[in-house]
Amino acid sequence: PLELWRGTLAIELERLELLNKHVDDFDRKLHDWARTDRRLQLVSTIPGVGTVTAATIVAVLDDPHRFRSRRQVASYAGLTPRRYQSGQMDHQGRISKRGNAMLRRMLNQAAWASVRYNASQREFYLRLSNDGQKGKRKRAVVAVMHKLLVTAWAILRDQRPYQEIGRAHV
Repeated sequence: PLELWRGTLAIELERLELLNKHVDDFDRKLHDWARTDRRLQLVSTIPGVGTVTAATIVAVLDDPHRFRSRRQVASYAGLTPRRYQSGQMDHQGRISKRGNAMLRRMLNQAAWASVRYNASQREFYLRLSNDGQKGKRKRAVVAVMHKLLVTAWAILRDQRPYQEIGRAHV
C-alpha cells in the first residue's frame, strides 16, 4: 500500500509540474500580448485592473463602438438589475447575470482591489455601503464593478488612458 501511494503521488506531481508549465506558457503569452496591444495597455491604466482583468475586458467587449450607451455595456455584462413588472407593480431585483460570467468574476476581483487601493473608488464604495454595513456591501461592490466596466468601455471607445477620462466622458 505504501509503494502504491508513492507511485500515485509521483504521477500527481508530474501532472502538477506539467500544469504549471502550461500556466507559465499562458502567462508569458498574455504578457507578450499586453506589451503589444494598445487596448490592453489602456485598460490596465485603471487602478485595480491588472493584465488578466484587462485582457478579459478587451476580449469580451471587443469593439467598444458596438455599444451606444453605458447601459448597453452593463447589460451585455449582466450587471443591470432584473425588472419585474405586473400591473401596478414595478420591482428591480438582483443583477441579471445574463452576460459573460468570467468577466463578472474578473470585475469582482478588480472591484475589491480598486476599493482597497483607489481612494475615489473606496469613497464611492463606502458611501453606497453605508461605511461597510454587512447587507449593503454586495450591492456596493456590484456598483464598483459596474463603474469599472463602464470606465473601461469609455477608455476603449475614446482610446485615452484612465487619467485623461473624466466623468463627462463616461
